[in-house]
Amino acid sequence: MRQIKSLGVLQTSKVMGALYFSFGLLLMMFFFALAMITPRPRGSAPRGLGMFLVAPVLYGVAGFIATAIICWLYNAIAKRIGGIEFEVSSEPEPPAVP
Repeated sequence: MRQIKSLGVLQTSKVMGALYFSFGLLLMMFFFALAMITPRPRGSAPRGLGMFLVAPVLYGVAGFIATAIICWLYNAIAKRIGGIEFEVSSEPEPPAVP
């Protein structure tokens, strides 16, 4: 068994923030499509159009901050009681292709 003793707070948070932003874009595209097909008064824009543009950014920032807090807590707890354990297997490397 191996242990994750520490997480890089900034790097992990950057990656997770980007993932949350990407997921927010996908989610907002779905909700935008849903808003486009729902009935509304003639000539009016879909409700909450601004939120469709801002939500992925807010989602990414919230993901970054939440991940930074979680990584910091993980590192503090892992110092005291040990990190998450996982098992790895070593598989033979594939042959090199000439």
